[in-house]
Amino acid sequence: MRFIEGFFNRLKDYSFRCSWFQRSFIGKWLIFKQKPERLSLHITQKCNLRCTYCLYLLQENKHFVRKEMDNLDFLEELLEKTGIRKCTISAEGEPLLHSGYPEIVKILRKKGIKATGITNGILLDKYCDLMLKNLERINVSLSGYDAESFRRTRNGDAQVFEKILSNIQLAVQRKRELGSNAVIAVKFDLDKGLLPNMEAMIQKARGLNVDEIIFGNINDEGTGNFSTLFVNDTDVVTYIEEMRKKYRELKIKWPSLVDIDNKGYCRMLFKGLVVNSDYALSPCCYIPGNRDIFGTVFEPKTGLREFQENFLKAKTVDQLDVHCRHCQRRMNF
Repeated sequence: MRFIEGFFNRLKDYSFRCSWFQRSFIGKWLIFKQKPERLSLHITQKCNLRCTYCLYLLQENKHFVRKEMDNLDFLEELLEKTGIRKCTISAEGEPLLHSGYPEIVKILRKKGIKATGITNGILLDKYCDLMLKNLERINVSLSGYDAESFRRTRNGDAQVFEKILSNIQLAVQRKRELGSNAVIAVKFDLDKGLLPNMEAMIQKARGLNVDEIIFGNINDEGTGNFSTLFVNDTDVVTYIEEMRKKYRELKIKWPSLVDIDNKGYCRMLFKGLVVNSDYALSPCCYIPGNRDIFGTVFEPKTGLREFQENFLKAKTVDQLDVHCRHCQRRMNF
């Protein structure tokens, strides 16, 4: 039985990687038969920072509106209907600003969902016990390795930076005291200009005694505001490899690099589901929710399937949707 299940899973994986198999009847059946495995809840648009590389500011070119997901009645039904087992509590702003955050966490815990909480860390001291007791992971988006780099990337002052560091240390301490198994991770976002600071970021996170370090690749949505890390840039690849060898004893997720020459493939587009703060659906957090195309959690539309089919039909990067073109999650092996 395990052999059959393993073979079926490998066949599904192959259906994502092989373009000609994707176009076959069996390939399409395998891809579209799958239900979403991971839910991303973008629960609020409220935010207490204004990061220079913020995806939502880049997409919308406007300041955040003060909107949040105030009707949570759909959540339990959605989890039961889809069979989703993993969830990321995220936002178009700062998730911990949502007035119903504890309720959301408790619903996910009640349903046995493996949940990750994303936060910028400013309010972590208020919610760290709740998160440590109920979540599988806590990812703190730090970006800056000192007060000046924090100001440049997150538009926050030195006092805010020190508060976040103190809150991370508190969470690490409370994890030991509570005997929690939650993973505490610190995330830094990079572009080519920030890449030389990678080692300083590693050292900063190391000093905080977190469980894991995560590096992201800034997606500038094609605006040209940032120099995204590309797989064909030998200087970038060489430097990351040097860091990988030097810090191989640490648990680090290295940045995924964008491939502009090959279409690659995307599992997230088929295995993920995003519900935005206005309940609009989206297949991926890099693709804005659109009620007219994808519908809402209360009234889904066929645009999601059409978007997925267009991705499969595309043969080159230029034929992809603009949001997919600049995405580091689009992998090519």
